[in-house]
Amino acid sequence: MMSEKDKLVFLHIPKCAGSSVRREIFNRMSDHSRICEFRFESEFISYGIDKAARDFDCFSAHVGFDAAARLGGPIVTVLRNPIERINSLYNFWHRRRPKNDPNGVFEYVSGLTLREFLETKDRRVAMGRDNVMTCILAGGNTLPKRQQMARLSDRELLDKAFANLQRCAVVGFLENMSGFEDSLSGLLGVRFEIGVENKTPRSDELNLKDAGTRALLFDACYLDIQLYMRALAHFAMAGSKRQPALASLS
Repeated sequence: MMSEKDKLVFLHIPKCAGSSVRREIFNRMSDHSRICEFRFESEFISYGIDKAARDFDCFSAHVGFDAAARLGGPIVTVLRNPIERINSLYNFWHRRRPKNDPNGVFEYVSGLTLREFLETKDRRVAMGRDNVMTCILAGGNTLPKRQQMARLSDRELLDKAFANLQRCAVVGFLENMSGFEDSLSGLLGVRFEIGVENKTPRSDELNLKDAGTRALLFDACYLDIQLYMRALAHFAMAGSKRQPALASLS
């Protein structure tokens, strides 16, 4: 079990194995009263980010790097092949019918083909689809943060995201979760065994033969692709049982 003195911030990038990591980390906490249940940045803002940092020790949430850094513990995160992440997001929104759909994105996407999903300018979709890993790591994926970052060039945004990624205590890849488990176990001195939930069924895997769809996918995540490739080159993938599926990125 993680001791009461341990502090940890899991920066949960959507559709990057976060549900599995969150469950395993929380299960390892010896004092569950020190777990923060907030999942979204808006909840931290309402409660007070600095107050949350004082009141809790263990966090797993969809927050940007700026908020994660203020929580005061070592930051860990998981990246994913960006094209596979977008496909997973589409199938998640397209097929699920949750009882609670406050902004209506599930209902909206349920009626879209993949191509329509990639073409739409709807802000709800774009905020979850377009270069999300880069925006989260460069600061945050809220609308105010995106508006601030719009002043940066692509190179500046990418460099900022990568610099923050290097500040993380552990950077994992969904395609090599055994490596992430080993690194997280080494950081905290507790053995982690993380299964991956909500995996995309083989029947929903992408067919990139259509040039139009392929171009739309690359337009939606061109910065994330550069960040992901840069991260792969920087963070050792030695010992991986399954190398990342890079064919769809080339």
